[in-house]
Amino acid sequence: MKILSGLTLLTLGMTSLSACTGGGLNNQSSQASSISISYIASATGDSNLTISQLSQPVVSGGAVKFTVSGVVGYTSGSTVGGTCPAGTWSGTDYTTGNITSNCTVSFSSVPTPPDIGSDMTFSGVSNSGLTVNWGTASDVIDATNQLKYKVVKASSTSSVDTVDKFDAITTSGAGLVQDWTTNSTSVTLNGLSAGDFHYYVVGIKNARGGIAMYYPLGRVTGKILYLSTSWIPGNFGALSNADNFCSSHKNLVTDTTATIKAMITDGATRVACATPYCGGGASENVDWPLAANVTYYTSEGLVLGTTSAAGIFTSDFSNPVTPGYIVFTLLGLKTDWTSYSPAELCSSYTSADQSGSYLGNATQTGIASFLFYSVSNCENLTTGVLQQKLVCVEQ
Repeated sequence: MKILSGLTLLTLGMTSLSACTGGGLNNQSSQASSISISYIASATGDSNLTISQLSQPVVSGGAVKFTVSGVVGYTSGSTVGGTCPAGTWSGTDYTTGNITSNCTVSFSSVPTPPDIGSDMTFSGVSNSGLTVNWGTASDVIDATNQLKYKVVKASSTSSVDTVDKFDAITTSGAGLVQDWTTNSTSVTLNGLSAGDFHYYVVGIKNARGGIAMYYPLGRVTGKILYLSTSWIPGNFGALSNADNFCSSHKNLVTDTTATIKAMITDGATRVACATPYCGGGASENVDWPLAANVTYYTSEGLVLGTTSAAGIFTSDFSNPVTPGYIVFTLLGLKTDWTSYSPAELCSSYTSADQSGSYLGNATQTGIASFLFYSVSNCENLTTGVLQQKLVCVEQ
């Protein structure tokens, strides 16, 4: 008896089967069931792909691995056609599902996307507009002046979190800010309203049609209060050092063209109020970072509140500066917006050996708790128990 399947040719002599000890049909059945039938898995791909072993034998129930690589500027798409059971990718290796008959797999190339440039940033933010900036992209084939850029805006990240969703936005009504344009590294939006918050996405396309995109970055039109991205010791020195700390430890959505000041008092050179709640008005402000009658927002675009004519918040916040339980901030303020004396404030923030690190809590919406929540020693960060951040204000 001859059994032919795939590449395997098996010959069983009927005489020898019947002559086996303990022979008969039971023994013949046992031998037949031990035969491994083999099949062929064949692969095809377009001219931009190289595939290892276009045709591979496989035993019934087994799987086959194909290594698929692209020429410069191309790679294999994740979708695989053909009749073989669906498999999985691991890098450039594709392994089929368990095969039970001759089958085929078909691979198609897709263009590799460009490499994005430096981070997206925002500049020139006002109550009615802003500028979105990004770095020049690069590509393995195309020159930089051949690459095209597109910018869209959306109310949520979920509507622009894939290339397909991004590419489908083609009209200004749907969120198109700038259609595909060469030699572009910024776009300015005007005519927005104060407090408008949008997520902005920049995409880059090469001549082959490959698209890369930045992760959506959100920004509100208006001034924000944000926390420094790192902790600061109580003995940082002059207030200019605090301002510089805010500028060098800012988040991605901070206006790159705005002057940044720390919302902190030393009791002398930077003061909110000389009397409780600035009874004498804005004339009591000394180098104070909050402006009068301005609505401030969080980095996420949520309303904090609007300052009074004296440049202080007299009502509780609508939202916290940051969510959570406790995030200590170094403010030096009393709950009535007056300051502790320089001697009480770590000797004007020059000493690490005394009590005087008066801390607020940025997670609080109540103004009193936001301004003053605890007090600690003016210790260095390496030994401090109550680490603190700065509240930073766009000017």
